[in-house]
Amino acid sequence: MLLRKKIIVACFVTLLIFLSINLVFYLFYTKDILNKFGRLKINEDIKRVENFFNHEKNQLLNLTRDWAAWTDAWLFMQGMNPNFEEINLKIDKYINNNLHLIAYVDLKGYIKTGGFYDISAKKIKVVDKRILRRYIQWYFSSVKRGGFVGIVKEKDYFMIIAVHPVVKSDFRGPVAGYLFMGRVITSNMENFIKDLLGFSSFKIISAEDSLSESYIDKKGGVYRVTHKLDDFFGKKTVAIYFETEKFSDIGLILLFLLNILIIFGFGVFVLYLISRKVLKRIDNVVVGLQEIRRGSRDTIETDEKDEIGFLIEEINDFCKTIKGITLESQKNERVFRTVADKLEDIVIVIDSEGEIVYSNNKAQIFMKTSEKLRYLTYKIAATIEDQLDEEEVELEDKRYLRIKKFVVYEKPKIILILGEDITSIKREKERLMELAIKDDLTSLYNRFYFEKALQEKVNLAKIGEKFSLIFITVENLKKINEERGRVAGDFVVKFIAKTISSTIRSGDIAARWSGSKFGIILKGGVSEAKEIEEKIIKLKEVTLNLEGQLIPLSVDTKIVAIDGEKDSQTIIKEIIS
Repeated sequence: MLLRKKIIVACFVTLLIFLSINLVFYLFYTKDILNKFGRLKINEDIKRVENFFNHEKNQLLNLTRDWAAWTDAWLFMQGMNPNFEEINLKIDKYINNNLHLIAYVDLKGYIKTGGFYDISAKKIKVVDKRILRRYIQWYFSSVKRGGFVGIVKEKDYFMIIAVHPVVKSDFRGPVAGYLFMGRVITSNMENFIKDLLGFSSFKIISAEDSLSESYIDKKGGVYRVTHKLDDFFGKKTVAIYFETEKFSDIGLILLFLLNILIIFGFGVFVLYLISRKVLKRIDNVVVGLQEIRRGSRDTIETDEKDEIGFLIEEINDFCKTIKGITLESQKNERVFRTVADKLEDIVIVIDSEGEIVYSNNKAQIFMKTSEKLRYLTYKIAATIEDQLDEEEVELEDKRYLRIKKFVVYEKPKIILILGEDITSIKREKERLMELAIKDDLTSLYNRFYFEKALQEKVNLAKIGEKFSLIFITVENLKKINEERGRVAGDFVVKFIAKTISSTIRSGDIAARWSGSKFGIILKGGVSEAKEIEEKIIKLKEVTLNLEGQLIPLSVDTKIVAIDGEKDSQTIIKEIIS
């Protein structure tokens, strides 16, 4: 009998026994195991839903604490900040913070201000005092002094509601009132939970008193799960309901692992059957190959004419071919190394582990001084695709390389890195860029860059950051130019620019706006800007000496806060008018 037939018969017998055992195992054990793992999965799903709502509650409580611990709100609750409501309780505050209820309550439990955002009507309605009164009374009666959050059930919706005492920004001072914030559990949130956790359906429902804390209906192809949650008042009046398929990945994994064990056991048995007829001859082939590798022989001898005998003949032919290819490869490698070492570009060859197989002379020079280039080879080995576009890399010593990477061989992976030194090109680009945004005479930023930077600060001011603007005008510059000449005028401009540069802080932006005007954008409000202005305004007291000519300065300054409600051109027109 041929070797192929022997293997087929052995595999057929093994498969038949394997299927029989799996059938018996499924009928008596698998269903029960999958049900148990299904229960574990449901418990895990319940925990994940609870964790989700705990996260939502903590997020809302943190937001409520931030709004409540606010000196502006504390002053408002005491009647000392009348503009607080108009500025801070607009409809965009509800929308941006995903809030539906904001209510400030005084110490007696009366609503001072606030509203309920109606999503369908897209407007703020008056808070239903009867509904909010329940939360206030329970909070006061429970003798709670800090923040608190929970879920409540109203007529046709569920809502997460949080409360926190209104205090100063440093969490000190007497309590001036209480802030209530609410976020409705919408159908969109329910759908998000359903998709996030892979449920067939999910919703929040009212909990029936007769229902146990957790109830699982196993009918049909899904589990229908109802689980009670604690509400705002510490009672179990709300519940989560979700449906999930009975399919259990854990059970299938267990079954798969068990099957692997069975296959392994029968594999040992089959291996024992065929070892005497197959493995012994294969061992002889392996020994022969090892001797060929060591060079002690060129071929493997065989007298058999079966499949293994044919394989040995093919191996002998293959070894002869490989020997010829090896000699040719060694020749090509010598040519490659010679050419690469003569190149001015970097040439590096690495394997999939990031080990350098070859690097030419140029690459070795760079690697001696650049830890970043050595790290780059490991990173490329881990992330490279078949071919990547060029990219520029900055080394530690401000040198730049243009890198291109190729996968030369896939298995085993060999990667070729070609690098061109573009430091001189990069520095020339940086020099040209510097010329494009700097004033030639003063080395301050020019008007183009200043206007662009101002617009960026206006955008940041829209989200609450504070910036201010100082404009400095040399009022007698035209007179100096006419009476003393351009050299004197340039001398004055340079002196003022130098004074501004030495006065402003790191991060402030100074520019020459026009011939006699300079602008400064500062981080902070008008008070910070005045500190800078006080130093610059001293230029009024300065008299310059240019080769014996005394030149008194006349300098005027203006300050304005950068308002996010105005565009940059409007702000400039206001300050130079």
